[in-house]
Order: sequence, then C-alpha cells, then structure tokens
Amino acid sequence: MSFDKQQNQQTNRQIKLASRPNGVPTADNFDMATSDIPTPKDNEMLLRTVYLSLDPYMRGRMSDAKSYADPLEVGDVIMGGTVAQVSSRISITLR
Repeated sequence: MSFDKQQNQQTNRQIKLASRPNGVPTADNFDMATSDIPTPKDNEMLLRTVYLSLDPYMRGRMSDAKSYADPLEVGDVIMGGTVAQVSSRISITLR
C-alpha cells in the first residue's frame, strides 16, 4: 500500500481495516480505498487533512476484544485526530 508522492487534489483516499491483526499490524491488515472528492452542499464544508494522528489506542480498536473503546469493524475507515484546511465551503456561518 502506498500513496503517490504527488498529492492528487481530485481523489479522496481512505485507509480501511482489511483484517484483524494477530500481533504487530502489517500492511496486509489494511486496504486503501479511493473515491472522487464530494462537492459540498448547502451549509457544508470540504476539509483537506494536513496531519493525521494515529494514537496507540487504535491498536486496541483493531481487536474485537472487550475494551473501553468500541472496536472497528473490518472495512471501517481508520480514524484519528486531524489538522485540516478548509478547501471550500457553501453558505456556512461559523460561530
């Protein structure tokens, strides 16, 4: 799994859990999905992720064992905290 070195402004990329890791996660446990970037509708904004934080607790979420955090399902997008840039917005008022 790899990303192009040049950012493609027209493609939405998502890393998804392909299988539950046994031991240390490997690239085989993940899939990369791509789709067209959606156009914002009224009162929506489009954000471009600049930085993504993948915290250690995400390892526990890749397991289906009981934990304080709900487990990811196979096929779910790996999520984390982000720093994002507003790419476009449609009639939105922030307060």
